[in-house]
Parts: sequence; C-alpha cells; structure tokens
Amino acid sequence: MDRDVLACVLGRRPPDRPRPARLNGYRRMVRAGASYPILVADPAAAVAGILVSGLDAHDQDRLRRFEGEDYRLDRLAVLVRCGGTMTAQVFMPQPWVQAGSEPWDLPAWRRRHKARYVARLRAFGMCDPD
Repeated sequence: MDRDVLACVLGRRPPDRPRPARLNGYRRMVRAGASYPILVADPAAAVAGILVSGLDAHDQDRLRRFEGEDYRLDRLAVLVRCGGTMTAQVFMPQPWVQAGSEPWDLPAWRRRHKARYVARLRAFGMCDPD
C-alpha cells in the first residue's frame, strides 16, 4: 500500500516505520474495473511490499473497513530483509473478486491515479481521525 494512502486510511502516520518484505507465490494485478491491485496466486512470482507493525485494534479496524468485504485477512509467510521469514496478515481478495488483464505497477499508479484516489478517500471521510 502506498504510504500516503496508508496514513490516510489510519488517520495518521503509522506508529512504526514500515519495513520491506516479500511475498512469494503471488503477483499484483489491477482489479477488474478499478485502479488498485489485488494479489493473484502465481508460483513463479513474488510481490515486494511493506510490513507494518505497531498497529492497535483501532488501526486494524480502520484497515478492515477500508478493504471491505471483498477482502479477507490471511496469515502468510513473508520474507524480511534480514533473510528470515515471518508470518504476516495479508489482505487477500475473496473468490468473487476478479483481476483485470494488466499487471499493477505502483509508480504508474502514483502518476496516473493517486491524486484522484486520495481526493476520493478524503471526500468520503476515510482520512479523518476518529
């Protein structure tokens, strides 16, 4: 997740600095009909992302509301920078959520969609602290 979007969803910056992590066996695809990504199983791929820690129950609730019913939290093994593995909670799409035909690219999304996406989150009050 883009760090600015994460801060918006939480209503503040994350309490701890996000750390890089990698999830093997998945790739990011654009969700059908949307500009944001979903994870799709692919044994030959890996997804680079961030590991966010220090979130309290309120933060976790805000993330669940943001992701909505189309996503579930799965506990998956991720690789961390030191070469170790740890279990992380990852929002995974429900079976009815479909991927589009294009891979998702964070720098391209930031250029094309981020400003409009964050403005829409603000318009719906998603960025307001509770």
